[in-house]
Amino acid sequence: MEFAEIPGLASRIAACNWAVDVWAPLPRLIASLDVILRRDIPVIFEHMGMPDVRAGVAGNEPDPAKLLDLFCAWVDDVELQQKILVDNPTRLYGFQRDASASINTASGVIQDF
Repeated sequence: MEFAEIPGLASRIAACNWAVDVWAPLPRLIASLDVILRRDIPVIFEHMGMPDVRAGVAGNEPDPAKLLDLFCAWVDDVELQQKILVDNPTRLYGFQRDASASINTASGVIQDF
């Protein structure tokens, strides 16, 4: 779907209790932010970035441990990590949250999922 289609579909997206999952190159995303965020619907900015399609499937497989290390370096506040990695997905996707779910900041891993 193109960004220009979001306004016309926003009410239908909201009625289905869906979110818009955005996966776009950063310059295009920035240019379209006002169209995306103007609607009363949840927006998820794809966390894996844009793969290099020329590299093929094997060249696009990120190392989850390296991604988590990078995330923890960027977001060093454990409460914010909890919101990003646990609370937001729980709210957006309706997951049933395990009361024991937590983030172990010493090792940088999510536990009990």
